[in-house]
Amino acid sequence: MKKIALLAFLSLLATETANAQNQYGLSGEWVAANERCNCGNMVRKPSIYQGGDGVTFTNPCGDSSPGVWVGPRTIQSVVWGINATVVNMSLIRWTNGCAWSREWRPGY
Repeated sequence: MKKIALLAFLSLLATETANAQNQYGLSGEWVAANERCNCGNMVRKPSIYQGGDGVTFTNPCGDSSPGVWVGPRTIQSVVWGINATVVNMSLIRWTNGCAWSREWRPGY
């Protein structure tokens, strides 16, 4: 019985992660919170490309990293070694203290 409950829980967790992947329309241009988060370049903007199960982050310096969903609202940057929490459609908080935001509009 415990095995069945564990399998059901793991299935639910996998479903929640898959739903998060499809739920958030993260693709597009974002705005870094401050100069430190913007590589000292306040002109270029970070961006995210989301296609299928994959996510790719590009910071204002032009460095890119694939992302891997590790939870319903958490994506791990493979190259940068930090996590991003998707707070909502217009705010992402990074574990290094940075935040990316945007004005979200339906159909974005």
